[in-house]
Amino acid sequence: MCHRHIGSIGGPPDTNFGQERFGGYEQALREHGLLVDERLVERGPFEPAFGSDPTDRLLHRTPEMTALLAAFVQSWWPVRKARLTVP
Repeated sequence: MCHRHIGSIGGPPDTNFGQERFGGYEQALREHGLLVDERLVERGPFEPAFGSDPTDRLLHRTPEMTALLAAFVQSWWPVRKARLTVP
């Protein structure tokens, strides 16, 4: 599968981890001729609820998303609930 709509759920933009993770996501997209689509990006605090809630938002807002880079293990619950496969 050639992924062209890749989502990202990362940490706060005011932390080194959040900045580096988003920078890596942006660089990988750029290296493959893709641009960041802000509809596919969620960034926020390192809190358990943050991983699940933004995943739900991304799944509903961008049904064309075929891949997801997630910094939070809680992000996978909505994916499983939607019966999507995770390699």
